[in-house]
Amino acid sequence: MDELAQELVDHIIDDYYALADRTERAMESCGLVSKRWLRRSRYHLFSRVTLSTGNLRTFVDLIEMSPLELLPLIRQLKFEYVGSVLDDTLLARLHRCSNLTSIEIYIFGGTAGTVEAWLDSQQTHLRSWSRNSGSL
Repeated sequence: MDELAQELVDHIIDDYYALADRTERAMESCGLVSKRWLRRSRYHLFSRVTLSTGNLRTFVDLIEMSPLELLPLIRQLKFEYVGSVLDDTLLARLHRCSNLTSIEIYIFGGTAGTVEAWLDSQQTHLRSWSRNSGSL
């Protein structure tokens, strides 16, 4: 049996991603089907990343331990401020997102002064992402 062209495989994965309501589990499953499915499933799995104090360290560890370059796959970063600040040292390890197109910040709790101070402290990171991405 002839193999499908990679463009068709990518299209099938894209459609499945849209139908599966953009779930991580769907793309994890696609990545296990074959090596030909892995690249496109990772594209969807890492294109939108949501970070908070609860998952930032784990995500940075994943990025640093992966044998593949994952930071260029990130297109959208979403930060959730839930009353405690995200670690600046860990955020600095994510500056090489060369294809980043958007950054969203959601604030859930904290006082006005605390939130303002945290947003001010993020200026260094925002400038770095802007410099490293041609699309941001």
